[in-house]
Amino acid sequence: MSKNVIIFIVLINGHNLLCRSCGSTITNDRAIMYKSSPFSNGEFVKNILGINTTIQKFTNPAQDNFSVMIVNGASLMFHGEPSFEATWYPTYQWTICLCRKCKKHMGWYFSKPRQEKDGFIGLIVDKLISEAYVDQMILPPGIDG
Repeated sequence: MSKNVIIFIVLINGHNLLCRSCGSTITNDRAIMYKSSPFSNGEFVKNILGINTTIQKFTNPAQDNFSVMIVNGASLMFHGEPSFEATWYPTYQWTICLCRKCKKHMGWYFSKPRQEKDGFIGLIVDKLISEAYVDQMILPPGIDG
């Protein structure tokens, strides 16, 4: 079963991260946070929107590798039902999150059952681009020449 839900819109007066595919605003600098996972394959620090942000590396059961940053708010939609299967954060279930505009997979919403206030989003870093960088491009993502 699939459901469309917009989660945590916190895009007010900040530096934005956009969907690399379509240019839709996903989140901003005020939402960046850190949540450690015992299942991380390692981590590194990357400057994202002027903030030294911890990026964690994960591998899913299909052996796909992801570099993931954690935020507490984003403009995304859910796809599918929450699952504890192969979760990277014990006691948290995950739900796939898609870009609301182009429907590309952007990451996962992690939540505890019946405790949605404790939820957070793991965004796939490679699926994002900074608004400042896009402003310097001739054609932003999603615009055909």
